Amino acid sequence: MITVSHARYDPKQVTGDQACPYNSLYWHFIDRHRDVLSQNPRMGLIMGGWRKRASSDREAVVQWGEQMLRAATQPLVDRAAPHRYDLRRRCPLQRREQ
Repeated sequence: MITVSHARYDPKQVTGDQACPYNSLYWHFIDRHRDVLSQNPRMGLIMGGWRKRASSDREAVVQWGEQMLRAATQPLVDRAAPHRYDLRRRCPLQRREQ
């Protein structure tokens, strides 16, 4: 049986301390490759939803995604203290078998 584990993230948030980093990274990827992805008919619904968001909301999500990428790619030896946006924490979308 597969169940969703109890997670530290709020699935309704896209940015902020309680937001799952994979969510903002997904939308960052969508925005970064929007020219190519919009040519794919299967991506029409996703791209339409992204375009309908307020520009300030899209910008905030992309900036948060960039912050998550920097945190994930920063060498561990350069970190003075553990980063509070730990990408290894369980995301609510990750499943585990019981």
